[in-house]
Amino acid sequence: MDVDIVTGKPIKVWSGIIEQHITSDVAYGAWQYGVITGDDEFMERYGYELIMDTACFWASRLEKTGADGKYHINDVVGPDEFREHVNDNAFTNYMAHCNMVKAMEYFDFLKKEKPEVFGRLSQKMNLEAAYQKWKDGSAHIYLPKPAEDHVLPQDDRYLSCRDIDLSKYKEQEHVGGIIRDFNMEQINEIQVSKQADALALFFLLENEFPAVVPKSLHD
Repeated sequence: MDVDIVTGKPIKVWSGIIEQHITSDVAYGAWQYGVITGDDEFMERYGYELIMDTACFWASRLEKTGADGKYHINDVVGPDEFREHVNDNAFTNYMAHCNMVKAMEYFDFLKKEKPEVFGRLSQKMNLEAAYQKWKDGSAHIYLPKPAEDHVLPQDDRYLSCRDIDLSKYKEQEHVGGIIRDFNMEQINEIQVSKQADALALFFLLENEFPAVVPKSLHD
């Protein structure tokens, strides 16, 4: 049980409830496993369906809440678990987009190369209708772009939060010192990260950020 450092009362651990990027992380792992190992049995029994079913989740999760005509993913925790109830977490949005794109690629592949597998999954999941939702969602999801200084906004509010002197915590012997000084509501208003949120995104989807990721990492 976690306790609020300010009030002394128990608090809800939101990372266990709205850290939904894990859905696309698992799909990404299944895709990578299939590509690297060539394990057709796994993909036919589990992998294709997992990637497509998680893509259906993301298509249902998108919200058209702004005036920009884009779909947004609101009220999540990204890989950085210090940031609760954020909108348009970059990692979450990009991985959801990747998930839907991979589902469409496998839709086309199975329909052409493995019609029996396609037929089984289509009967179970109504793939033709699902494909249209993936196509619409992947085309209109909001994907934040790096600014001229190559800084990618971690979420829609991160860069507007206040800075504090982090020297004390950089020099600490044991991690987690900041949560003895601030509660989660206060930390949510500070430009401080618990996990390497945007960096993880650059690593997994480096080809999406050619101007940010050093050329040496592409080679």
